[in-house]
Amino acid sequence: MLSNHFRKYHSCGNSALVFFDPDPESHPIESSLIRTLLASHSGIGADNLLIIKPSRLHDYEIIGFNRDGSPVGMCMNGVRCVTAFLLSDGRITPSQRSIQYLLEGNTVSASVDPRLPDCIAVGIHNHTFSPSKIPHSLPPVFCEPHKETPLETFTVSVLDQTFEVACVSVGNPHCVIFCQDVSRIDIEAIGPAIEHHEHFPHRTNVEFVEIIDSESIKVRFWERGVGSTLSSGSGSLSAYLVAHKGGFVGERALISVPGGQLTAFMGHGGVPTISGPVTEVFRGTLSPQFKTSFEKSPAIASPIALAGDLL
Repeated sequence: MLSNHFRKYHSCGNSALVFFDPDPESHPIESSLIRTLLASHSGIGADNLLIIKPSRLHDYEIIGFNRDGSPVGMCMNGVRCVTAFLLSDGRITPSQRSIQYLLEGNTVSASVDPRLPDCIAVGIHNHTFSPSKIPHSLPPVFCEPHKETPLETFTVSVLDQTFEVACVSVGNPHCVIFCQDVSRIDIEAIGPAIEHHEHFPHRTNVEFVEIIDSESIKVRFWERGVGSTLSSGSGSLSAYLVAHKGGFVGERALISVPGGQLTAFMGHGGVPTISGPVTEVFRGTLSPQFKTSFEKSPAIASPIALAGDLL
């Protein structure tokens, strides 16, 4: 059964609620409760909810949800928050070479530098640029044979504008758009228009990327099922993978995001990896009053019925 106890973390402003569920066979949590917990007015408030469960083939399994109750697909900042949770609980140690997670069918590995325990790295073992696997059905940009580049691009039209984009999946779909100045992008309008575009059958995350130099990029995010966020682990890594494939950055790049900085690089064995800080915000317990109020009316569950201890 899902524990009533939770912790809230953030990585560069990308927040997550983390619960531990010792029962590998327990039923999934209701999406209406997820939406209530993640809402700032009716619950605790966060971008994602993550549940840690035992796993037979991996160290742990992670079940993750977006703010709208949909599955995360991938949540690399969330995986780093989960790792921080397990470290603080003593379930893993900084000396472990690698912690293996199963997240919605994807194997994700995390590692901790014993000298910097608050800085956690996460690598994804599978990613793809294949349109059918991302998936999307965007029309490709025509390229003269003698001008072929390793990065295939496509066009997407929204709000009377047409963008040239590149797409990648790191366990969830991402649409990456290069621009000269990310601060001038109307992300609240363009983001949801692309997220829900008909050529993305499973919707998509959207990244707006500004190339600073061969070692650094700046990124803003529109996350599928969440909205505009201060940071995104999978979004940062996707932006890096596209920029790297296009020859804009090298093997390592500093990712400047609205909430701070992350580092992306090709790790051991060529595994794409994202690294950065994780902060525990507070610990709390879901009170009986919250459960009662939710059972009576999920939409108006009282935030006063949440007990938490600020650190």
